[in-house]
Amino acid sequence: MIHTSTPPQNQGTKEFISEVRPITKLPLQGQLFECEFNPKEYSDLLFKALDVTLSEDVRLARDKRKSEFLAGRYCAQQALNHYGYQNIDIPIGQDRSPQWPKGVIGSITHAGNRAVCAISRQSVGVGIDYELPMTDKTAKEIGNLIVSEKEKLLLSNSGLPYANWLTLTFSIKESLFKTLYPKVKQYFDFLDAEVFSIDHVQQTISLKLLRNLTPEVRSGQVYDGKYCFHQGGILTLIEY
Repeated sequence: MIHTSTPPQNQGTKEFISEVRPITKLPLQGQLFECEFNPKEYSDLLFKALDVTLSEDVRLARDKRKSEFLAGRYCAQQALNHYGYQNIDIPIGQDRSPQWPKGVIGSITHAGNRAVCAISRQSVGVGIDYELPMTDKTAKEIGNLIVSEKEKLLLSNSGLPYANWLTLTFSIKESLFKTLYPKVKQYFDFLDAEVFSIDHVQQTISLKLLRNLTPEVRSGQVYDGKYCFHQGGILTLIEY
């Protein structure tokens, strides 16, 4: 049984971050965890209080970014604790991605005041993303950067408001990137993958890769994702 993890009650941690608890809405060969945090209560002292390393490049960031990083790393560390990895640091790699301990793959996301982490020892790749719904204004401004005309036609029949389905598509493509990047080690664009199927009853969504990334990860390959509406936002997951 997976229990919640309560942060140490010192140095203002109670005001900054909540207990880390499991999410059971999305099936995964592993576990999803989340916590809430209050950026207004952030202090650099919280890194030491929560036993998370404050690296120099993070130290130079704005407090908002540092609070998000701290919440995400703390959530991930507590998730690793459930798998028997005690007091494991998750450093930043040269490519800015989290460096997980051997035998584990993971993914971290945050939006608003919520951090979410996916951890697995069975999957080959896993990507998690959490997004708050875009405003109509933002959706109209960036829509052409996220979806093709073909996708617009498909998704416009989804029954969701434009901003909501664009948020969902943005999020599932972010999850795909997080799933594939550790393997392909190169960046690719939102329009390099195409949503071709969505089932709002089963809450599944499928994408097709539109470009070759490596000899093994090629154009035409299909990735099936899952999604749910969670705490006022949209949570998406891809694993394989």
